[in-house]
Amino acid sequence: MEVTTHNLINTYKEAEIFLAHLLKISQNFNSNKAVVVLLSGDLGAGKTSFVQGLARALGVIDSITSPTFVVEKIYPLASDQPFVKLVHIDCYRLDSEADLKPLDIEDILADKNNLVVVEWPEKVPNFWPPEALKVKFTFINDTTRNISYGA
Repeated sequence: MEVTTHNLINTYKEAEIFLAHLLKISQNFNSNKAVVVLLSGDLGAGKTSFVQGLARALGVIDSITSPTFVVEKIYPLASDQPFVKLVHIDCYRLDSEADLKPLDIEDILADKNNLVVVEWPEKVPNFWPPEALKVKFTFINDTTRNISYGA
């Protein structure tokens, strides 16, 4: 599936639609592990904006910024949400899978209550579970982005 967004509000709305779809198909995932979403695309293609939209749809009121320099940010979710935590990871500055170890990433991925959203997963390509959902972002121009979903 592929969609085109023309502004930030469109991107937020698409993230909300994606979340609804994710919740419908979540029974297809390993119910004993976190749900993982991998976001790929060039700098400025809309990955962080998409995470902001997911967070808003999940009721997060904190300001969502890219965790490029801290690598990981964890947002607790309200009890009425389908997940307990939104874990936002940015692998842009990582050199290897070993860079993920200090995050207790194994525990994060093993917790079925987590929604883990990863920017730049291609920096550590062999680390993520095969059932992870993949979302690709393409920069078209200053206001337009393509978002495609697939395996």
